Amino acid sequence: MEKLILNSKNYTIDDELLILRLEQAHFITDIEEKQRYEKHHNVGLDYINYHKGLYHKFIEPFLNKGLTLDFGCGPTKIYERILDNIFSYDKYFFNDDTVLNNKFDNIILIEVIEHLKNPHESLSQLVNLLNNGGRLFISTHFYQMDKLENWWYLRDETHVCMYNLESFNKIMDKYQLKLVYTDKEKLIVLEKVI
Repeated sequence: MEKLILNSKNYTIDDELLILRLEQAHFITDIEEKQRYEKHHNVGLDYINYHKGLYHKFIEPFLNKGLTLDFGCGPTKIYERILDNIFSYDKYFFNDDTVLNNKFDNIILIEVIEHLKNPHESLSQLVNLLNNGGRLFISTHFYQMDKLENWWYLRDETHVCMYNLESFNKIMDKYQLKLVYTDKEKLIVLEKVI
């Protein structure tokens, strides 16, 4: 396990999945985290247009027919405005665990995976929520080892786990997923192998 100090905080890169993880001593509380999310500007035409553009570029071309979950949807359930046959779940804003009793053909995680404090447990849960052939749509900025020192992503106190393409290769091996698409910078679609 590699240890790093970045912006006066301790990080490790886990040996199994190569996830860059903030050490737990630096985690903010759930109350502070929710307050931070409440400051996001998740309303307005710019926000809606951003997600519509992301949908048309990144989600729609690879979307399976069937049931979709917007996991970590935040306070607005934005993809319910764009898609039919969708459920939304969020730990702080729409915490209805009965939603997670379903199996899904698509799970959307837009700027979510970097906030999950227990990545192994969370990834296992997400893969188990997928039907065979189901897809994970993940948007998160991929880390680059040579650019970590000044990387803006680390300044967000709610970002606790960061990934790169090699992390996702390890995740695919561990959770029996295959690559459908990636832009190699921040977008990746993974499919549960039948």
